[in-house]
Amino acid sequence: METSTTETKKNTQSLGFFKISIILVSSLVSIFLIYLYILPLIAEKATGLLPESVDNYIGDMAMESLEINLDVDVEKTKYLKQFAAEINLSNTKPLEFTIANSNEVNAFALPNGQIFIYSAILDNMNSYDELVALIGHEASHVNSRHAIKEISRNLGGYMMLSIVFGDVNGITSLLAENAHQLQSLSYSRKFEKEAD
Repeated sequence: METSTTETKKNTQSLGFFKISIILVSSLVSIFLIYLYILPLIAEKATGLLPESVDNYIGDMAMESLEINLDVDVEKTKYLKQFAAEINLSNTKPLEFTIANSNEVNAFALPNGQIFIYSAILDNMNSYDELVALIGHEASHVNSRHAIKEISRNLGGYMMLSIVFGDVNGITSLLAENAHQLQSLSYSRKFEKEAD
């Protein structure tokens, strides 16, 4: 009789461990799915609640650090501004164009409407149509607020992980990190496709 009671106790404990394991795994899978699918949607929708002054503030902060490091080509910038003025970009805010001398083939837009184009990308272009496409692409990033959406996603993800793991002190460092990463924004594929 005692062995039967001991066996029942072991089976009950084993079943309890199994249930706890299932609950734990289910919770982790739920957190993972929320992190990957639901949180980005919520963060993107929350961006609509932010005034555009946030875009300008973040863009201006990034500009301060960029201006020190860029070798601006004043003459080419003047011509680019004239060229861009002739394009109907349907922009939602004023756009400001700058050409910087660089061997890096790149262009990027800040949320305040500042668009930087590196000279190396211009050197690789074969037609004005390519330049129009590039300008339109970068203007789309500004108009669609892709930088702010990306920052919102990053912050939302970090906050969720902070809550799950109990590390709430790092949010300020994440804000600073995102502000400095604006120079080399790598938008998600969704945002790049939308900008195209």
